[in-house]
Amino acid sequence: IIIDLICFTKKDGNAILDFKKRGVLSSVKHYIVISTFFVYNYFNLNVYREKKLQLNKQINTIKDSYTKNKVEMELALYSPELLKILSIIRFPYIFSWDDYTNRFQSICEIARTNNEDQLKSNFYFSMISKDSAVDSLIDLSQMKPLGIIDLANPGCLNLTEI
Repeated sequence: IIIDLICFTKKDGNAILDFKKRGVLSSVKHYIVISTFFVYNYFNLNVYREKKLQLNKQINTIKDSYTKNKVEMELALYSPELLKILSIIRFPYIFSWDDYTNRFQSICEIARTNNEDQLKSNFYFSMISKDSAVDSLIDLSQMKPLGIIDLANPGCLNLTEI
């Protein structure tokens, strides 16, 4: 089992694919890639919930480099060589006591305003605790590869629930 915390760009994804093709990963039964949910706020909900992203034409329109890197990385990993062993786990924001981004504070401020537009299905503010994130990785490592796992599905703490 490989849990990859640093696969970030198309180049990284292609390197993993190359390792697989050359047999370097022949003993690997499960390759788990940590991605992020947030970059997919740029796209239609139905698009990124698909097993394969249909974003090839949209890649050049993405202006945010972080988003573009993540999308290209995931697309690079969607290959027949890897799909049999691949799980991409998309975490929402991981909440902990050391909230250096102040995201939780921002959520509280938005919640106080009762802004209906921001309160409705705003998955950008979805959160998961460090413990839950670790538990999900442990569970996932004991399962067969699952493709894409989007942990910002219902069950995460989101702005409406706060």
